[in-house]
Amino acid sequence: MDEQFIPSVPHPGGPGWLGSYVSVETVSDGRGHHHTAVMDKLPLSVVDEVGRLRAHAVRETGDIFPSALPEASLTRVRELVSRTLDVLGVRWRVSHTEVKLSRRARRLSR
Repeated sequence: MDEQFIPSVPHPGGPGWLGSYVSVETVSDGRGHHHTAVMDKLPLSVVDEVGRLRAHAVRETGDIFPSALPEASLTRVRELVSRTLDVLGVRWRVSHTEVKLSRRARRLSR
């Protein structure tokens, strides 16, 4: 998981103990992408693996539903996921997409 190398920002809509990313569950049916859930994530647990240069054990610690993101941020996240699935050619599938919150995304939600 490379998201540990993207600078974290505080979650813009919830308590300080929420993580800096969300996950989006989507059903794509050939006519569009239907986002069935957006979940906040608890912070990642990152531990150096002994004996391996630059190796990290990254573990998720939990999900919170529904997301506490402000409505404008939820809209931007859903649009981003839809555009990404379109670029990847996803048409008929259930998918799980993780979105790292960044300073740029935070500015877009204001």
